[in-house]
Amino acid sequence: MYIRRKDNYIVAISEIKQEDMVYIDDNDKELQDYRNHQNQYSYEEIQKRTLDYKQLRAIHYPSIGDMIDAFCKAKNGDDNELNKLLKLREEVKNTYKKGE
Repeated sequence: MYIRRKDNYIVAISEIKQEDMVYIDDNDKELQDYRNHQNQYSYEEIQKRTLDYKQLRAIHYPSIGDMIDAFCKAKNGDDNELNKLLKLREEVKNTYKKGE
């Protein structure tokens, strides 16, 4: 079994080696503990343990295409969509603060 660690915690396991993964014996106590407790964490908690704030923001920010479309509409006088996307962007920044 292969594992990925962050801050001395196992954050991912796989039968296939992936980038930044190291081999660990299937009978290892740390791996067994992870398997026993992995369902106790929400998807968001796992994301926060696995990804840094830049990656989390990139996942949750509005797409570039949506932003361009909103800017084009705003240029023609309809700034409703742009205001919604800018608000969403600020919410993402507040949820995933710089350096966390």
